[in-house]
Amino acid sequence: MKYNFIAFMIVSFITGCSTVPVSVDKAELAPKNQVINTIQLSSNKPAKITVIRDRAFFAGSVVSFFFSVNGTDVVQLRTGQKYSFLVNPGETFLSVRTDAIGATNKPIQIQTNLLPSKHYVYRVGNDSNWLPSMMRDLDLSDK
Repeated sequence: MKYNFIAFMIVSFITGCSTVPVSVDKAELAPKNQVINTIQLSSNKPAKITVIRDRAFFAGSVVSFFFSVNGTDVVQLRTGQKYSFLVNPGETFLSVRTDAIGATNKPIQIQTNLLPSKHYVYRVGNDSNWLPSMMRDLDLSDK
């Protein structure tokens, strides 16, 4: 019985760090005190990015994710939050890192080409190995 309880706790803790998707309308706006920098725009037809921090279970709910554009931190997101901002179109590097204890703090980075006046939605979270993840939500992004 004791070993079953220990096994249950280990599995609960590991899966508690993973995340589940949050719909755009259910995600809360990140408060202003979590906005780190604003992107300086030079384009008159900027692209728009919305980043959603998917909801975490108990263990992952205290973890912050830092979303960066071209090496500049833009926003700190907590579980279930979102943030939208404008960015210059063209070749862009997006990255996300976490402040989780025991997790890798090495950013996950992707390179993308943002088109003028298009809206891109990205989801950030962590998997059961405490590794940060980032993916474009093709259902919510402009085609």
